[in-house]
Amino acid sequence: DFRKIERGALQPVYKPGDVAALLESIVRTFQPEGEAKGVQVCLEVDGEARNKRLLFDADKVEKIVNNLLSNSMKFTPRGGFIKVAMEMVSQHKFTSGNISDVYQISVSDTGKGMSEEDQKHVFERFYQSHDEKNAGIGTGIGLNLVYDLVKLMEGEVLLYSRVGEGTKFTVVLPLFGTPEPVE
Repeated sequence: DFRKIERGALQPVYKPGDVAALLESIVRTFQPEGEAKGVQVCLEVDGEARNKRLLFDADKVEKIVNNLLSNSMKFTPRGGFIKVAMEMVSQHKFTSGNISDVYQISVSDTGKGMSEEDQKHVFERFYQSHDEKNAGIGTGIGLNLVYDLVKLMEGEVLLYSRVGEGTKFTVVLPLFGTPEPVE
C-alpha cells in the first residue's frame, strides 16, 4: 500500500456498507488476544451510527482500525482497557478549516501513553519511540499507513495522549451522501 500511495495508484473505493458491523467484526477478532493478555476490548457505537449504510472504503477502514488496535494492544498492560467507538458528527471543522458532516472512529486505551516529543513524530514512517526501539516493538510503519490512508479518504487523524494515562486516536472521515438505514 505504501508504494501505491506514493505513486498515486491507490484510490478509495467507496461502496455502501455498515461501518458499525465492520467495526464489530474487527473488535471480535481482537478480543481473544485481549482476554489472553488480561485487556478488555470493547465497541461503543452511538445510536445515530448504528444500523446505518454509509459510502465508505471497507478495506481501508479495516486496515486503519486493525493498525490502531494492534498498537493499543502492544502498549496496554494487563488489567487495561481498549475501546473502539463510532459516532456521527454534524458540521465538524477540520484542521484545514473545511466543515463537513463526518463519522468518527476512535480507538482509546489505558496504556502507557506518549510523550509530547513522540506525539510530534508518531505519524512519520519508521519513527519509533526510544522505548519501542529498546524493546524491539514494532517497525514504525503502522501509524504512518493509518495517516496516509485517512488523508487519501480526505479525513484527518486526531491524537490525544498523556504519559501514564493512555492514548486516543480519532479518525475523522467525511460523509458522502446521506446515511441510509440497513435493511
